[in-house]
Amino acid sequence: MHADPKLQKKLSKIDKITFRTAHGKYLSAQPNGTIEANRASVGDWEKFEVVKNDQIPGGLSFKSHHGKFLSVERDGRLVCNKSSHGLSECFVPEEKDKEKIFLRTCNGTYITVEPNERCFTNRTKAGDWEAFTIPEKKDKKDKIKDGAVVTLRSFHGKYLSAQPDGRMEGNRDKVGDWEKFTVKQMGDKNKIAFRGAHGKYMCAESDNRLVVNRASPGAWETFELIEVSKGVYNLKTAHGKYVCCEPNAKLICDRKAAGDWEKFTIAKL
Repeated sequence: MHADPKLQKKLSKIDKITFRTAHGKYLSAQPNGTIEANRASVGDWEKFEVVKNDQIPGGLSFKSHHGKFLSVERDGRLVCNKSSHGLSECFVPEEKDKEKIFLRTCNGTYITVEPNERCFTNRTKAGDWEAFTIPEKKDKKDKIKDGAVVTLRSFHGKYLSAQPDGRMEGNRDKVGDWEKFTVKQMGDKNKIAFRGAHGKYMCAESDNRLVVNRASPGAWETFELIEVSKGVYNLKTAHGKYVCCEPNAKLICDRKAAGDWEKFTIAKL
């Protein structure tokens, strides 16, 4: 496939780009210069600044949050540790479809991510594992509206689930009825309530527990949505704390600041 100047121009207009692999995870630039492909949601380390690089016609370079460029080493390793961008930091995007691209290196090979989340640059042909989904332009239609049915997925890749006894759990691998929530707007466009499958509303208690046992929504059942990236939000409670899902799937509302564990992907069904 040949370089596409139109694709280069299109991607150059994106302020910060993310790369979601065929396995549903994001490329992430680590502070030590390594690249990982195991992130379930997007934070600063998963965002790259797009820079034109005409060392190869149609080429681009990608600068990480840490100020380093994505690069191919002589042994074929994909790293992100270069302070400037030259030929080894030049990648030519090739369109797979309207949402997905391949990235061809200066060696003529493609970046690939295997199911075990390891990255290589040794593929001479591009297939599904070499495809990356890039972010679409934000659309007002994507906003979460009153009455929408949504799922909430934690940073650890698990879905939140409303139990019949009023407990909230954060350990579901798949979506069923208990993992679906109906949105109710609470006046302010960024403040909503979540009604679980059993007809009760999610609530942040004053003792920092997250439950789903309220018959109607009030202040404690209202959550402010703070968008981190497309589809990813922090949930701020009426008590000024953030909802958190810990690695053991425990849900708690006691965080004074938001980090990775306080990120939730909200998807409309």
